[in-house]
Amino acid sequence: MLEQQLRGQEVRNPLAETRFQNADTLRNLLDGSPGAQTKDAIVERVKKQQSADESVLAVLASCGDLPRELLTQDNILEMTQSEYFTPDIRGLKEMGEAFTKALKTVDEDDLPGAISSSMAALPSVSSNDLKQILQGVTLDVLFMQEAFKEASLTDRQGNVVMEKYLADKQEVANSGKKSPDDEDVMETIPKPMFRFLPVDYISHLNSTLVTKWAQTLLTGSDMYESYKTRFLQLRPGKILKRRPRAVNIISKFNTSQLASVESETMVQLINTGAMDPYTMHEIPTQTLKPLFNQLHGQPGRGMGAELYTMCAGNDLSLEEAQQSCGNFIQSASSDGIKSLCSDERMSLSDLSHLVKILCLSEPFTGDQTFKEIVSCTKQKIDSLTDDVPNIDISVNFACILPELTVSQLTKLGSQQELCEAVESHSLTRSLRSNVHALLDFCLSPPGDANINKLCCQSDDGIGGPCTVIEAGDFTVGDDSSALSCAKAGEFSECLAQRMTNCSARKALYNCLKDNYPLTSKNNIRKYGTLLDQLSEAELEELPKSELCGVLESLDIGWWRLDQYNNLRSLFHGFKGGSQCSTDVLPREKIVSVLMAAERRYCQSSSKRKRRSTSGLTCKEIRLLENSALSALDASELETLSDEEFTSCLDVLGVVEGLTQEQYAALAGRAKKVYGDVSAWSSSQLIELGGIVSGLTTSDLALLEFSNADAIISMGSTGLWTSDKLSVVFKEFLKNAKENNASLIDRADLSNLGQLVCGAHSQHIEEIMSEEYCHAAEDIGLEEACEASQLQSWAQHAKACFGDDVTKWTPGTVETVGGVIGGLSKAEIMTLSREQIENIRPWTIPKIPHTEFAGFTEEQFAFFSPQQIAAITTEQLGSLSDDVKDVISNLAESIKSDLGDVFSSLFGNRASAMPMSLNLIVLLLVGNQLVFLL
Repeated sequence: MLEQQLRGQEVRNPLAETRFQNADTLRNLLDGSPGAQTKDAIVERVKKQQSADESVLAVLASCGDLPRELLTQDNILEMTQSEYFTPDIRGLKEMGEAFTKALKTVDEDDLPGAISSSMAALPSVSSNDLKQILQGVTLDVLFMQEAFKEASLTDRQGNVVMEKYLADKQEVANSGKKSPDDEDVMETIPKPMFRFLPVDYISHLNSTLVTKWAQTLLTGSDMYESYKTRFLQLRPGKILKRRPRAVNIISKFNTSQLASVESETMVQLINTGAMDPYTMHEIPTQTLKPLFNQLHGQPGRGMGAELYTMCAGNDLSLEEAQQSCGNFIQSASSDGIKSLCSDERMSLSDLSHLVKILCLSEPFTGDQTFKEIVSCTKQKIDSLTDDVPNIDISVNFACILPELTVSQLTKLGSQQELCEAVESHSLTRSLRSNVHALLDFCLSPPGDANINKLCCQSDDGIGGPCTVIEAGDFTVGDDSSALSCAKAGEFSECLAQRMTNCSARKALYNCLKDNYPLTSKNNIRKYGTLLDQLSEAELEELPKSELCGVLESLDIGWWRLDQYNNLRSLFHGFKGGSQCSTDVLPREKIVSVLMAAERRYCQSSSKRKRRSTSGLTCKEIRLLENSALSALDASELETLSDEEFTSCLDVLGVVEGLTQEQYAALAGRAKKVYGDVSAWSSSQLIELGGIVSGLTTSDLALLEFSNADAIISMGSTGLWTSDKLSVVFKEFLKNAKENNASLIDRADLSNLGQLVCGAHSQHIEEIMSEEYCHAAEDIGLEEACEASQLQSWAQHAKACFGDDVTKWTPGTVETVGGVIGGLSKAEIMTLSREQIENIRPWTIPKIPHTEFAGFTEEQFAFFSPQQIAAITTEQLGSLSDDVKDVISNLAESIKSDLGDVFSSLFGNRASAMPMSLNLIVLLLVGNQLVFLL
């Protein structure tokens, strides 16, 4: 049970397995069919014959490879109802327009059946189109459809459905007829729809119905579900923060109610993150102890660390590790792991079960804890005799394989077993030289693993072994090499999505240039993200008629590069951009050329004619939504028509990475579509989400910030400046709290998201400490709070967890997160080794440089390489020369790995900054230190 729960929390592309399943299904369907053993071959055959078996058509539609002439309104509903239709992101994109048109032609009476029968395709419909389609539908009938009871809707779609349902209910009441009461609502709506009930609606429910809502929500759907309409976007607030509705669950219960809930509900409250660490402390230990074997303390180490302390105390014994306490191994201290490893009774088999848990929750594991578990594993392997225990390497040891030497690896299993184990795990934590050694091991005889399989199918490529390929790995004229130039074209598009080493990218580009001239679509697609290696003149010379579909695949390729860097940044302190240097072509230029070609050559003549006046389309927005959207010029966004803008709000309202100019352009379009800002409704604010951050401060002051769901939507995305945050918080205080900050509760603090950083110090001081205690984990994850705000939040933290910071548990340090930056210089000096180990790398830059100067020479010896990598130049400048020398020596001891990592991520992007450190050169990239050889 625990393993299933943990696997459900893994950070990865949710569509990777679907993509591979579709490929396998297609192979099975085509087995024995001459000339159709590859997908490209069957696509060509289907195009020529204009027909194929229904099952083959459904699979091709799932992959987005069905010829468009066969994707018609006549067959699309039948196709999407096939058992073989399991769409991935490309399939949904390709069929969205046709499927939406097909639904709009269905009679209202037949719509519930048509929608429920094609649920797999429903995420391809925009929320705006869904609103139009459902206008005449009685939702009670739709809810009764068996297939809809397991509906998997996007957040925006769910909000549309629930908004209509509650509006229809109110309309019935206004007409004088008997309207369903709250109890009827709870009985009518399907379980998956419970999470879409508005927070404001939940707030007026009685305690019995709140309990029913909470239990249904917790047991009926995954609180961290990743939806099929987009890839997972990574920010600390996105990955680690609890879902706001979950926070509202816990705020409805008092301690006595919580202590008496059913054990299954208690497990779900903790495992889904609905319960915060402070609340958990209020539950009697005897109530929690029987549940330890079902708990895992994710998604965040604050809860895990507290559970570990409750279960194991200061030391983890072998008996405790073998029982339920091993579930929290990712939160153990490095000293606790050392103590456990020193127990002579601990066998490699015993250890493998702990490593298995750690690998399943690896992103949430502290760097020093990870280091010690690796050290312990090495010791146990080195002490092995000929009797090697029977261990499933792919499950138990996969995440630490790169840390082992070749001789240690070969003791664990065969080369084939070991390399297959690597295929299913991200290696973002591992230092570069270790991953490179593993790659060399897997690509050498006798196993000689297929690099396409090893790199392109591992966790969808994010953080896989191919990220460490260097220029010297490529061979010219040696076809037997796994990385020969002659073979590079076979998997170049995949490699270009994964390789981060700048010289390696250039080497692969040169390989392709010599063997695959940029004259055909197939050849151009082989270059993938390596198109940034072209000169501007070479880009302009590409045959425009051969560029159809290139932009879409390039968008996904950029997404993979971005996600790898984001993962390393989020969990391990490494900062990196997606481009190697200023010498490569900017994405903006590439997108401009490819989009112009797409518009001119890749649409029907009638559509091309209409394009002359229509500007940017929603279809193009969806084409670029993963990474390339941020490459559009702000003026291009202004060309969206009213219809195209509203049709794409489900993308534009949540997209990450836009600039202030781009958000301002979108906000300008919103004003033209919705009119006077002061008249904007809560539902419109929910739809607009981060776009609201593009409004001016004077416009923001006209909005009514009182609806909880609107606040959640706006606070979870967007690019908010400090002056805009201040205006929004002021209006929220006026509209929702009668200008009385003491009325702000724990749910408000969590729902506000980054908007909470608009509170002035006076406001923060007026908030009740008890309310902060329960929202501490969420506030500690916000990135926009300034030094004075952190100091005020820190006063609340001390009221919650004790004035004496030296007595804070590791779990408390993890829970307060970035608020650690609000401690005084004197308090920083008192932090222990165990406490420092629980400061996440991304938290380091948030500590003001004046307080950062409080860290002593002895404390810096406890810093992990990842924490050192996160130090900013401003922080470094605040330290004494003696302390700088300590950091210098630490960096020297690990520079072969750190330097390699950073030079591969940044290349020449780093701009030199003089530093008087003897052993390393420190370069500044953004606000991060980069250690280069």
